[in-house]
Amino acid sequence: YGALLVTVAGVEDRYLLDADWLRLGRAQAGLLIDGQVWRAVTALTLHLDWAHLMGNLFFGSVLGFLVSQALGGGVAWLAILTGGVLGNVINAWVQPPTHSAVGASTAVFAALGLLVGLALRHRRRLGGTAFSRWSPLVAGILLLAWTGVGGERTDVMAHVTGLVSGAALGLACGWLPSRLLERRPVQVVAGLLAVALPALAWFLAWSASLA
Repeated sequence: YGALLVTVAGVEDRYLLDADWLRLGRAQAGLLIDGQVWRAVTALTLHLDWAHLMGNLFFGSVLGFLVSQALGGGVAWLAILTGGVLGNVINAWVQPPTHSAVGASTAVFAALGLLVGLALRHRRRLGGTAFSRWSPLVAGILLLAWTGVGGERTDVMAHVTGLVSGAALGLACGWLPSRLLERRPVQVVAGLLAVALPALAWFLAWSASLA
């Protein structure tokens, strides 16, 4: 996660191959809806400045580690990536065509949503009071309000859609049997997919720029 974000930031900062990587990869709503779906992935790896990058590196690493404790490293990062992509797609549908979004924060909030969904699934299985069952969701919403709505450049809707997508995936992942998650080949394949999908998305973005 860290290596991917830092590498893309370096490429973006130096305009490698004389390309405007921000223009090629940002999640511009109109273009994404019109078929450039790779932008939902590439936008997660782009950042406006190094402060933006460092914040997502820190919070993403912490939340990614926590999700990995529940799902295993490979499955966790594939789920986080999927939640971030779904969040960007939903955000593009509800925003005007000219709206653009960049940053891993959609995936960071997807990781938070995954923890919420997994906790809800776990609490539901154990039973208990309504307050104890829904407290993870309340905690996730409060954390979103605290960390995800500040700053004039903050894309609040992307944070919300990331959180919601992650929570839905967390509920689904809660049904995965532990014996499946404990299989090393499953984690390896999932981890490779989590690396391959951004690489494929950037290949498609670069190919489209040459067409």
